[in-house]
Formats: sequence, structure tokens, C-alpha cells
Amino acid sequence: MNKNNMHVFQIGPRGQGGVDTVICSLIESSLEKDYQFVRIETTRGKRKLFPFVIALIKCLIIKNNSCCLAHIHMASKGSFLRKRIIIKMLHRKKIPIIIHLHGAKFREFFSLSTKRQKNNIISTFNIADKVIVLTEDWLSFADSLGVINKTVVIPNFTNVPDIITNKESQMINILFLGRVGERKGTFDLVRAFEIVIHKMGIRNVKLIIGGDGELEELRRIVRKLDIVDFVEVVGWLSERQKEEVLLYGDILVLPSYFESFGLSLVEGMSYGLPVIGTKAGSIPSVVRDNIDGLLITAGDINQLAKTIKILVNDKQLRTSMGQNGRAHVINEYSETVVCNKIRRLYEELVIG
Repeated sequence: MNKNNMHVFQIGPRGQGGVDTVICSLIESSLEKDYQFVRIETTRGKRKLFPFVIALIKCLIIKNNSCCLAHIHMASKGSFLRKRIIIKMLHRKKIPIIIHLHGAKFREFFSLSTKRQKNNIISTFNIADKVIVLTEDWLSFADSLGVINKTVVIPNFTNVPDIITNKESQMINILFLGRVGERKGTFDLVRAFEIVIHKMGIRNVKLIIGGDGELEELRRIVRKLDIVDFVEVVGWLSERQKEEVLLYGDILVLPSYFESFGLSLVEGMSYGLPVIGTKAGSIPSVVRDNIDGLLITAGDINQLAKTIKILVNDKQLRTSMGQNGRAHVINEYSETVVCNKIRRLYEELVIG
């Protein structure tokens, strides 16, 4: 069978979020030359019901043939419930199904579910032909669902820039890229930054925060902490704007409480930036502590401030960790490496 005749239905949300970024990256990647991608949106921003009804109609009219598969992007709660309906519908059509698990809190969602809900989750995953998890620490969860034999580890990927700008400025730009709020540790970060500025007396630093979410609450905290002159809240960034910020960044920080992967850390490493993350979720599987960056305990604001100080004051350490991280991304999280894994998975399901 000619791969170019294969339709791959990318089923998942559209909006300003990590899963949408993953889906867009796949559709625009080198895989586009080999497969005909069809995007089916299950939600669109805050709109959920109408896009989901349209998604059901589109799934209903998909013809059962040997030249298509469904790549379904799933998180917890409402995302699971919507995808379960679609998975059952496509399974009846005998269409090969991949569940791509993204939700950082899916294990918690499962553990807090009723017995009936747990059975629904287990049966849904067992319907799938393959399950993708982002890091190896999710394999034990796959085993608990009884799908370990059909589960593969395929991380998210990022585009690695060819040229890294050599900064001459003495100002150290510290970046946060992600959804602004408590879960991502954004408020912890500005509180730690206040310690860096007012208690440690470090003034050659600037914190740049890019992302949507609780922006007004963030600005209120920044004003209260009296660090307005040292913090720039830029809001949601387009891909081009994000690239420009990364080019002139020095350190990237993601002090998150839950992460299924931590794509912004990988993006920072790809630009040669040392990163500061937490030991929460899958971050330790992505960032090598004391090699690519430094990992702290989530919620420990004083430790975060001290860690920022370490990197701000040690240019050689920033450089070496940045080089290590960039090499790690090229070897493990580049488009070429990850798309080859996905390509092999598609071929296994449809071509055999």
C-alpha cells in the first residue's frame, strides 16, 4: 500500500495549550510528506459541546477501509469522556486506534475514579491497538491498565534551531513559558524572584513570562511584591515570538507541580539554555539533574531562589548545562528522532 494514500485522523483539542501544539507539530512535520492528515477538533478553546458534536459527525462518516487510522490525543476528566465515545465509535468501524496519553494528572484521575469509572478507563485503553506514553515512568501505569504489551514510549518533539545567538548583554533573561497559574508554579516563581531581587540583591536579571492563564492575578502579585521593574508579563506568544524570546534567553524555569512531559523545558534546552525544573511528574525523566539543568522540590520557594542565584552567578555552568541539554534534545527529542518512531508505529498498524 502506498503510504501517501493513508489517512491519519488527528483527533484532539484546538486552542492555546500543549496538546494543540503537539498535534500541530505532527501535522506540519516531515510525516506530512508520507501521510494525509485530517484534523478532527473535539474542543476549540473554551467551546466544548458544539465542536464535539461536529467531531462525532465527522467520525460517523469515516469509511471503514484499510487505508486509515485514528491518532487520538487524550487527557483526563472531560477529555477522557469525549475520547471514549469516539474510540467506541471508531472501534465498531474496525479502524486502528492509537491513544496518545498527555494528561499530567491522568494517574490521579484514575485513582480517584469509582470502580465503574475505572472499568470504563481500562476497557477503553484495551480497545486501542496502541498506546503512546511520553516517558518511561508511565509504563507502570500502562501495566496496571493491562496494556503494557501495546504501549510504546514516544516523547514530544521540538524543532531544534540551527543557530544559537551569542548574547553580549550583562542582563540575565530568565524565561517562563507555559500556562500561568498555580499548577505550573508561576506564582512560586515570582515569589522566588522577589527573594532574588530584594533579599539577595541581584539586579542584573529580568523575568519574562509568556503564556495565557491567570495573567491578572500574576500582575497583582508582581505589583504587591514590588518587582514590576524586573518582570515582564507578555501573555500568549506565537511560535515566532516564542523563538525570539528563546534566542535571547539565558535560563528557562518551569517550577511545575504536575507534568506529563514538560515541553517548554525541552524547547529551552534546544536553544542551549540551562533549565530549572522540579522533581514532579515526568520532569526527572526529561531533564538530567546537574547535567542539563537543576531540579528542585516543587513548592520550595527558597530553594528555587537559591537555584536561580546559582545559575545567574555562574556563566560557565550555564554554558556547559546549555550545551549538554541541546545535545540531549538532538539525540532524544528532535523532530527526526521522534517522527521516525511515529512513522514505524503507523506502518506497523496499517501496513503490517
